[in-house]
Amino acid sequence: MIVVLASGVFDPLHWGHLKHLQAAKELGDWLIVAVTADRFVNKGLGRPVFNQDQRAEMVRALKIVDDVAIVESGEEAIRIIKPDIFVKGKEYEGRLPEQSLVESFGGRVVFTDERVYSSTALLSGRYLKVPSA
Repeated sequence: MIVVLASGVFDPLHWGHLKHLQAAKELGDWLIVAVTADRFVNKGLGRPVFNQDQRAEMVRALKIVDDVAIVESGEEAIRIIKPDIFVKGKEYEGRLPEQSLVESFGGRVVFTDERVYSSTALLSGRYLKVPSA
């Protein structure tokens, strides 16, 4: 069985996350998603918008996700799970400190090639096209 691990804050969960997780699921048999615990989210004032249990529940509701863990960091999840594949978005390529850790356990890192979205930008209104009255 090939275990795939994806990690992130997922606050809020959006279409970009869905596409990333769908691509991750295609890489193996069992997809585990590590959700960053509230006290370790460093996204600015008022974040996370949704608490860790809400974010984990939203991710868990996706039929492509086999298991969810609330963790301190992706590194913690890697140490515990020792995945065959650790998946991150292409925006992390060339700057992923966890890569050597994954490889030290015999795993490999795969960068998905999906369109990059930002939850922070979404919350700031960058993607919202609401007509004015």
